[in-house]
Order: sequence, then structure tokens, then C-alpha cells
Amino acid sequence: MDTPCKCSLEALTVMADLQNVHAVVDVETILNLTHRVWLQGNTMIQCENCTKTAQSSIVTLPALSDGCLPLLEALCAAYDISTQPGFFDSAMLAFEQPASTIICIRSQAFLGRTELDDYETRLLVRTLLARDLIRFVELMEALKEVLTVLLDGNHIHRNAMATFRASVLMQVVEGDCDAGMSSGRLDIC
Repeated sequence: MDTPCKCSLEALTVMADLQNVHAVVDVETILNLTHRVWLQGNTMIQCENCTKTAQSSIVTLPALSDGCLPLLEALCAAYDISTQPGFFDSAMLAFEQPASTIICIRSQAFLGRTELDDYETRLLVRTLLARDLIRFVELMEALKEVLTVLLDGNHIHRNAMATFRASVLMQVVEGDCDAGMSSGRLDIC
């Protein structure tokens, strides 16, 4: 006898936590929530019950991922990880939602017992941000494959949007040029 799938309940719990995020959050909260969404997404992608029907909780995954992206954008803003001015301007990306009102508070970072200085902290945050964005892009690609089979290639536009936003953020974080500290700001070309 198969055990019942708990993905729907877990997805709703994570969605509620994303929706109940305060306007001002710390780095740890952002990283914990994005990690939970990634874990839940992997669980749903690997769940036999979720991948059998389009009526399963797997269709909530793009919404869960979209809920994380404003948090990651706030993390970028807090640690001055940016691109050219106006890169996230909604006028440039007319199909996007308005800018997020979430603010991330910088946190002290430690490596063991050693406190990291500002530059080292920014590099650590940038690395963790890149890791999370790569995970989201991989998750959206896996979801795309599942939904293509389930929906015969129709109605995948929300998945494409989440993948696009994660890809844009990943370009911001990984940039093709060296990060500079000239103006006290970590700039990405």
C-alpha cells in the first residue's frame, strides 16, 4: 500500500511562511526560506504522486520560487550586489511585478570563531546567493520537464517567468567581470 503524499501540506506550509515574511528580514531568514523551498521542490519533483497528474501540488512550485526571488533581490540590495542602474527597473521588464518592498538587514558573518570583514561577508553572501540561484534554475528546468509531460507543453509560462527571473539574478551575481570595491560597493558588470 502506498503512503499518502504529504507534498501538498508541506507546500502550503512553505507558501504561508513566504507570505508571512516581514517587510524587514535578516540574511538567515532569507537563506532558510529559500533552502526550504528548494528542498520542497526537489521532494515534489521526485514524488511519484506529484508527477502523475497536473492537479498535484507540483503546480505550486513556480509560485513558491517566485516568492523567493524578492527575498534574494533584497539580499542583493543589502550587500550592494548590483548591475547597471535600473537593471531591475519594472519599466525595462514590463511583464514583471513592481519592485519588492522587502528589506534585508545585514548580519555579522563568522567562519568558525573568526568574524568576517565587510568584503569577506559580501563574497560569502554572493557565493550563497549564486548557489541558491543555480538550484532554482535547475529546479525550474526539472519542473519544466515534468510539466511538459503532464500538460503536453501547454501553460508553462509561469515556470518560464520564474526561470527567467532566477537567470537574471544569477547573471547579476556571477557577472562576467571582476568585482570591484572602489566605491565601497561590490559592483558587478
